[in-house]
Amino acid sequence: MRVEILDINDNSPFFPVVSTAVELSESAEPGTSFIIPAAEDMDSAKNSVKRYHIHPPTSAFDLSVRVITPPAVGGAGTGEVVGSAPTTQIRLVLRQQVDRESVEWFRLSVVASDGGEPVKSGTLIVNVTVTDANDNAPRFIRPGSENTATSGPVETRLPESASVGRAVYRVRAVDADAGDYGRVKYELSTETRRDYGHLFEIDADTGQIFTRDLLDHETQAKYVLYIVAVDSDPADRKSAQTSVVVRVDDVNDNPPTIRVNTPAHSGRGPEIVNGSDVGTFVAHVTVEDRDSGPNGRFHCRITDNSRMFDLRQLYATEFKVVTLTRIVAPVSTSPSRVRFSITCRDDGRPVLSSVLPVEVSIVGRNDHAPVFELTEYGFAVSENEVAGRIVGHLTANDPDDGPAGTVRYRTDTEGVDGQPCADVDPTTGALVTTVFLDPGPSFDPGPL
Repeated sequence: MRVEILDINDNSPFFPVVSTAVELSESAEPGTSFIIPAAEDMDSAKNSVKRYHIHPPTSAFDLSVRVITPPAVGGAGTGEVVGSAPTTQIRLVLRQQVDRESVEWFRLSVVASDGGEPVKSGTLIVNVTVTDANDNAPRFIRPGSENTATSGPVETRLPESASVGRAVYRVRAVDADAGDYGRVKYELSTETRRDYGHLFEIDADTGQIFTRDLLDHETQAKYVLYIVAVDSDPADRKSAQTSVVVRVDDVNDNPPTIRVNTPAHSGRGPEIVNGSDVGTFVAHVTVEDRDSGPNGRFHCRITDNSRMFDLRQLYATEFKVVTLTRIVAPVSTSPSRVRFSITCRDDGRPVLSSVLPVEVSIVGRNDHAPVFELTEYGFAVSENEVAGRIVGHLTANDPDDGPAGTVRYRTDTEGVDGQPCADVDPTTGALVTTVFLDPGPSFDPGPL
């Protein structure tokens, strides 16, 4: 008698583990697959595992099921063909590229169903961790905002009196990548480091910009600093750039500068002719203030002798000094001088001022020409006299006062063979021979 025991579907499929973990790079291409454990079923082939699926379905992953039948081999010494039971290989297949910055992990339920009635099933939990790839560059954001990117340069201001080490501005950049790929460092661009690296520096970790030296509004009132944010990927650094406009506000740190301009031939400063009338020009004055705005505006006036002189504005920075009274030098004073001061104050806070003392020389009028004491001079010279011998003196007088009455001498003759036989000392009037005097038949020194 033969008894056949019929199988009933009294066992559910089961996986050798409850869950398994898979790591997937976000740079992985669609079609990338990973082997996961296959399910088993203690029932007969009819009621064994027939189908695998992901529940609920997902557009990111699919399953690939492949039955592998090992090749048959001959039994040792028996002549029989022996084969191993077929095995099932389950692969989790990537259908579309994933982005770690959008989804960092997936929890998938892989369900194995058998062929019995009713259908029984078993479940495997697959935890997929999406690992990072350096696929994002840093991006600058506005302070206090994680999502608002900076559009164009940002602007900040600081006074020119800012001390060395003063915090200027803090930039901030974020990188959506993880680890070193998302760790941001800050630096000045090559051009900014070359041009302004002696004035500014940036903290590589915090993005805080500091001053390295004193700033001067009058030297440069605006700086454009280009800041670079880079990630820490040693193999493929990605970067972003922004600009910070630093405006240096003026501080009233420059007093007005006063300059009196005198003719090039005058080495004594301004001069005025004795007895000059009211309104006579005395000097040209220029005033400059390197500050800007109210700090650079100034007002000037005559002090210490305002009843005798007046300061009149010609242009924004130019003035002239004129007399308010008739200037007459005291008879007892020689040489005669008169003094006044020019005072200029700016409109800054605090007010800065400058005072320039000015001394004016009172010179005589040039009303007379010099007059020699004699209309003709004659001098005797020894025969064969060498050059350089003083043969006499000339004397002229000028009744004018001061420089106008100072007499200077010069010769005005061609002499022998185009060279004068004597010359005159311009100050003393001494007559000096300039050539060897040979009283030959053709010698004729002529008049000087």
